[in-house]
Amino acid sequence: MSASERPRFSIVIPCYNYAGVVERAICSALAQKGNDYEVLVINDGSTDHSREVLERIVATASGQPLRVIHQSNAGLSAVRNRGAQLATGDYLIYLDADDELASDALVKLREVLSAAPEPAMVIGGHLAIHADGREKLHRQPPLPATREECFLAFLRKQIALSNGAVAMRRDVVCATPYDETLRHGEDIPVFALLLALHECIAVDHPLARIHKHDDS
Repeated sequence: MSASERPRFSIVIPCYNYAGVVERAICSALAQKGNDYEVLVINDGSTDHSREVLERIVATASGQPLRVIHQSNAGLSAVRNRGAQLATGDYLIYLDADDELASDALVKLREVLSAAPEPAMVIGGHLAIHADGREKLHRQPPLPATREECFLAFLRKQIALSNGAVAMRRDVVCATPYDETLRHGEDIPVFALLLALHECIAVDHPLARIHKHDDS
């Protein structure tokens, strides 16, 4: 991708006190095939040694599509909004700092998007990785036929979405920002609005490895 080209995907990694695992998330993003993506890490005022870890990664990532932003702590909603504003890609993938993208995540997303008319959201499956080493595949079935049915299915928890396994159009997210008064569950209103108001599609393929632990 030349300097004048806009990336197709922006992988945004919020980081708050995840110094021990954030490098794994960044490496999974930078290892994606293709040259149509960027990786943006936002350090949200971490009080551990996340800043030092990120500065070391940046120092050794010459030529990689990686940017790191340090800011005072503002909360996850504010980080997601800032990521949407700073990113330049058509689609946003919010990857939590303790998780990983599947090695073929962008390959699969490109394949799906080549056959779809720019959906607002692509929802994939994921692998849940437990602390004892167990892995469980969470598949993503086809979505209901109408937006109303999608919205209701989400409210009834019949549709499960996991950050890292969801790609959202950046322009839609910017028009439907995260509520920065919410400190938890900030994704629920955004996911619900996208399902209710826009065309969304599902892909039955794991796009992320979601690590389950006490403070995840």
